[in-house]
Amino acid sequence: MWKRDTSTRRQIKTTAKTSWPEVVGMTVEAAILNDKPDADIVVLPVGSPATKDLRPNRVGIFGTDTMTKTSWPEVVGMTIEAAKAAILKDKPDADIVVLPVGSPMTRDLRPNRVHIFGSDTPPQLAS
Repeated sequence: MWKRDTSTRRQIKTTAKTSWPEVVGMTVEAAILNDKPDADIVVLPVGSPATKDLRPNRVGIFGTDTMTKTSWPEVVGMTIEAAKAAILKDKPDADIVVLPVGSPMTRDLRPNRVHIFGSDTPPQLAS
C-alpha cells in the first residue's frame, strides 16, 4: 500500500492498516486500538477538514465523541413497528422516517434521523 507524504510530496510504502470500515457503529476501543494499540485517535466533527500533515500513529475519526450506532441490519424482515422499537432501544432520540421502498432520500445531514424502507399502512416487513 502506498501513501503520499504531503510534506515531501513523495510516495511512501506502508504496510500498516490505514482504514477501518468495520468500525462503523462500534466504540473506538473495541476496534482501532485492537489493531493499532499505539494509535493517536482524533475525533473530528462530520464535515470538518482533515489536517494534511502525515503522522503515522494518528487515526482521524469523523463523527461524535459518543459514536452511536448508525445501522440496524438485524431489523430486516421485521414489521415496521418492531423495527422502530429495536432502533429506539439503541438510539432513544431517533427521528424515524418510514419511506416506500426505492423512494429518494433528502441529502441533508440530521444525526438523529433514521430511515426505514417499507410501509406502515398496512404494516409490512422492513427492508
